[in-house]
Order: sequence, then C-alpha cells, then structure tokens
Amino acid sequence: MSQDNPESIGTARSHRPFRLLLIDSMDWKRPWPKDHPLTEPGAWFRESLKHLPNLRLKVVHWSSRQTPWKQFPFDVCVISGSVRCVTREDQATRRLRSWIEWCLENSRRVIGICYGHQLLASVLGARIVPHPLGPQVGNVRLVTEPGIHQPPPFRDGEFFSHPWLTSHLEMVVDVPQGIRVLARSEATPVEAFSFGNQALGFQFHPEMDAGTLRFLWAPHCPHPSGRVTRETLDSAATPPDRTAFAKAIHHWAQGH
Repeated sequence: MSQDNPESIGTARSHRPFRLLLIDSMDWKRPWPKDHPLTEPGAWFRESLKHLPNLRLKVVHWSSRQTPWKQFPFDVCVISGSVRCVTREDQATRRLRSWIEWCLENSRRVIGICYGHQLLASVLGARIVPHPLGPQVGNVRLVTEPGIHQPPPFRDGEFFSHPWLTSHLEMVVDVPQGIRVLARSEATPVEAFSFGNQALGFQFHPEMDAGTLRFLWAPHCPHPSGRVTRETLDSAATPPDRTAFAKAIHHWAQGH
C-alpha cells in the first residue's frame, strides 16, 4: 500500500458509514489502575482507525447482554485481544465462540486479534497451544511465503512489512484445510491467516501503539519467564504508518 494522504483513504463508497462492531474480550481489574483511559480498547481502535471515512464504531463488552449483538448493523466485527487464554475455556470464551460461529454461518465478516485470532482459528479447527518460548512481547518481524495468494489489501506486501507490536502467551498451530496462512515469524508459525473472504486473524496488534503495550505489561515486569523486562518494553516502538491497519481492513471489508 502506498503512503497515501490519510484524507484519501477509501473509495467511491466512502460516503457510506463504515460500521465496525468491536467486542472487548478483556476483564479490566487489578493490577491495572481503575478507570484509566487505556483500559478502554475502543480508545486504541479509535486512534488507529481515526482516518477512516465515516467510521461508526460500536464497542460492547463480551459480558453485555443488553442488546443481542446480531441486531447491530455492522460491516465487520472485531474480536479484541485479552489476557485470557483460549486453552483455559471460560464463560467469555464459550460465548465468543458461539458468536463467531453465528458470524460464519451468516456470512458476516469477522477479524480476530491476538486472543481473538486464536479463538477464531480454534472455531475453524486449528489447535491452540501455550507458546513454548513464553511471552512474545515487543515488535515482530513478519515473513510471508512466496507464492501464497494474498487477499487484495495485502498483495503488495507492505502491510506485513510493518514492525507491528505483539503480546501473546499462546499461538495457533496445525491449521486445517481452508485456512490460508498469510504470515509467520521466527517464533510463531501463524501470525496472520484468512478464511475465504469472511475471516481474518492477526496474532499481532495492528491497533496498538508502544504506550499501550507498556501500560499492559508494566505491572508484570520483570516477568517470571525473564522474557519481559523494562528494557523489553522500552525498546518497543510504535509502527511508523498509523494508517496501514485502517486502510487494510476498510479495503478488505468492502470485498475488494
């Protein structure tokens, strides 16, 4: 993707609202400060998507039952990252699994990020395991496989060339037929995948900046694994193009 002027993001359809439903899968409690602005994932996404034309962002918590989610009109649903683990099935994971199944059965586009990526892959038949090297935190260098047919927003390779931030304890392995692995890293075999034109998974955090990563991990430093230290967090850098995620999902959600 070219480094377009942010104001030019979109197409002739850009006059129509781009409706994004974000499911917050976190449970914000100690050790994070109560009511801190960064305990609102919607704020991360609003910042990373702020250049999208006519964005309509609806944020709901996984536990919300005030309105059935299927009643919300949306172009794409995003399942956020979380401190919870897919391998430790809990109420949130069960509810979100059912929601993803509904989206797939009803041809609704869905994107999973980090925990959401793992849960989406699990629903599609992949296996999720604890990462053998422990926490993966910081910037990640992605590798794309030559000859893999990429969805249109990713074909020029620029999206996966960004030093995106990552933060995860589990990973996707053993993907079944139908899942296309789009990118990997030296440490993680499935960093991004697609399932037809209906689902995308990102193990990394294209919506996150370095300040958010430090906020999430600071209470856990030094980590017992020895892999996350103050130096680890201080060296994490925000990717230079903060419009790349917005451009990619807008393009993909329109079915180009």
